[in-house]
Amino acid sequence: MTAEAVLPKLHSPNTGNIIHREALARIVKCDPRASSLSGLPNLRNPEPGAMDAPIEQLNASYDALVLSFANIIERHPPSQPIDMDDPASTRLRNLAEVVRRFRGKVFSFGMGIQVKIKSDLGLLHPALRDLLEAVNTHAEIMGVRGPETAAWLHEVGLTKAVTLGCPSLFVNPAA
Repeated sequence: MTAEAVLPKLHSPNTGNIIHREALARIVKCDPRASSLSGLPNLRNPEPGAMDAPIEQLNASYDALVLSFANIIERHPPSQPIDMDDPASTRLRNLAEVVRRFRGKVFSFGMGIQVKIKSDLGLLHPALRDLLEAVNTHAEIMGVRGPETAAWLHEVGLTKAVTLGCPSLFVNPAA
């Protein structure tokens, strides 16, 4: 099957993100029959309570939540107004809620900064700050791509960050 045939069926046409998820699925020791590799439902739903049922289902079905990120940490452009209801903000806010309310263990991998940012959480979009703070507070592991990202997060008080590299490095764990 060609990539063109597969990509429209996936949550993201970004093949790099597909590799992150696949790599984590390969290295996390778990029962594959009792596990799920999927996107979380309702992340883009702005309605209050939209995450209640998905979180309830996660808590009833799973004991761990493994999250794969990319270069998610970026400065909010000062010239743009902050819109907490745009789809990206809604997704970040809802994911932060999942991380806070999930009763099992949370593991986060792959967070990164692509462009250097002054060490100030106030430069980030509030929804991104909320997600980073939720992961820092609730995750067992807050894996980041490189030492610059870890240093930045530590400088702004998010001290759980540990450098593990890009998850795609582990797509072939036997190698």
